[in-house]
Amino acid sequence: MKYIIGLMGMLLSAFSVNAQELSTNKIISGKVISASNNLPVEGATLILLKQGTVVTTNESGVFSIPLYSSNDVLTVSHIGFRSRKISISQKTASPFIITLQDTSIKLNDVVVNTGYQNIPKERATGSFVNVNMEQFNNEVAPDVISKLEGITSGLVFFKGVPNRHNEINIRGQSTLFSNTQPLIVVDNFPYDGDINTINPNDVESITVLKDAAAASIWGVRAGNGVIVITTKKGKFNKPLQVSFNSNITVGAKPDLFYDSRFINSSDFIDMESFLFSKGFYNNDFSAASQPPISPAVDILHRQQLGIISAGEAQSELNLLKGVDVRNQLQKYFYRPAVNVQNSISLQGGSEKANYFLSAGYDNDLGNLIGNSNNRVTLHSYNIFKPLKGLELSVSLDYIPSVSDNDNTVSQISMGRGYAMLPYTILADAQGNPVPITKDYNTGFVSQAPANGFLNWQFNPLYELRNHDNTSTSKSYETRVLSSVKYDLVKGLSGKMTFQYEKALSNGQSLSTADSYMARNMVNMFSNVSSIGQFVSYVVPPGGILDQSYNELTSYSIRGQLNYNNSWEKNNIDGIAGAEVRQITTESSSNRLYGYNDDLATFSLVNPTQYFPTYPSGVYFPISTNQSIGATTDRFRSWFAN
Repeated sequence: MKYIIGLMGMLLSAFSVNAQELSTNKIISGKVISASNNLPVEGATLILLKQGTVVTTNESGVFSIPLYSSNDVLTVSHIGFRSRKISISQKTASPFIITLQDTSIKLNDVVVNTGYQNIPKERATGSFVNVNMEQFNNEVAPDVISKLEGITSGLVFFKGVPNRHNEINIRGQSTLFSNTQPLIVVDNFPYDGDINTINPNDVESITVLKDAAAASIWGVRAGNGVIVITTKKGKFNKPLQVSFNSNITVGAKPDLFYDSRFINSSDFIDMESFLFSKGFYNNDFSAASQPPISPAVDILHRQQLGIISAGEAQSELNLLKGVDVRNQLQKYFYRPAVNVQNSISLQGGSEKANYFLSAGYDNDLGNLIGNSNNRVTLHSYNIFKPLKGLELSVSLDYIPSVSDNDNTVSQISMGRGYAMLPYTILADAQGNPVPITKDYNTGFVSQAPANGFLNWQFNPLYELRNHDNTSTSKSYETRVLSSVKYDLVKGLSGKMTFQYEKALSNGQSLSTADSYMARNMVNMFSNVSSIGQFVSYVVPPGGILDQSYNELTSYSIRGQLNYNNSWEKNNIDGIAGAEVRQITTESSSNRLYGYNDDLATFSLVNPTQYFPTYPSGVYFPISTNQSIGATTDRFRSWFAN
């Protein structure tokens, strides 16, 4: 009893202390400035160590933070400044000034690259981020964008968001009906190809422009922000320098048990049993289209018809309740991801010329068995000074890549809107492939060969091991960048720059003659007798080959005058010029039936006629996936600053 009373007294005492502290809370306010120029420091982080409160300064360097305890320690930090710790209490006068000392890397020396000119940080308008290249180079990733994750403020990634896993945003989405992605600028020109193909080891610096100031430079395309990338160049009067970089990254298999919303097999079968008792599946048993019926419902139906006893049904259901499809998916379809990235570069220069040459090779094995990506990157940047005041530069890039994808896992479902069953069995105890229910009920599928049809079973593991559902994409990107710069008079120079970009992509998805997709198409469009017997083929037996072709061609020409002059405390830095750009895209696709990959032969089908499909009887045309299209965008620009 004494112990309980004492404990209550301690709790009341603690409550009274907390209440007293809360009643005497104070708002501490102030301003953070730079010691070198007395300018406000935006985005400085302030933390009260005891209570853990965190705030940041606004664009004027002003902050306010509540203090609940009698005293605390306030830490103030910002990139480019030395951190400070300040003791504060309820008696601390507000507002007060906090001065931060610059580190050896002064922000005044930071240069902002807009894609048209380099501007010192203190004269750059708008919000921007200069990516810390030391952090960037420490990140291991096969592409530039992935390396920016976690080290670039305001850059949002949509990993895990359905249909948006490759998207990024800068300070949120600013476009509703057009391209929602930021504008990517490489070596001062918009990059129209796939930015993921650029070797991150070739990148010298990255600047992210985040607000309306970017749109004032690049126009409407910059409404979602701009990422300005500058590639590496050689240096004059430097000896040959050779660099080699190799990374091997191994990632674990995806944790399929992470999602707590997954319904286990026992609960799922109990739910199906309940729905069965209420007649939920009655229409499926009598439907002429032979809709798929799950194994558990099929067991209950056979018990209802008297084919098996109640004990036999319960025994079969208990067996299914002990199955978890995630175990077999992880065992047979997933693997640890392995990414091998190699890069070598040579750079140097004399008094009249410099050079940078690099070559890279990436081999990426994805988490899904059958998925891989191979990429070769070749990059060069050469600058020449043949005459006083004259500078010539030429940059070349060539990037071929090949990617393979297996589509089997995406097809493991019952079809017709049904999701993957938690008790799906993909392999037996010996690891042999097992067919699963898909699109049609098991009894109908089992009877199909006896009625003259091709085997109508779907066997995921067999298809994976025999590469029956493989998509291959081959791409080739070429970029040529050339410029001529001449110093006209002191402080005034003229520059002409030309960029040519070509990107080709050839894709093909082959479903072999043994694949479920090809067999299903042949069976479904067959001519059938009144008693359900096969009569003749409409879709020729064999494989199905889908082909696609995409081509992008762009060129840009820019003429620009640059003027820079300084005297006493004055400075003039101006640009003026004009630019012409054109982007042309062409695409086409088609499908071939009865395809033989060894002989490269196929058969013709009639895509204009509607045919009855079996067993539903609904009429459909035979799709040939034929399409062709082309677009041309032209830009004419005049600018001055």
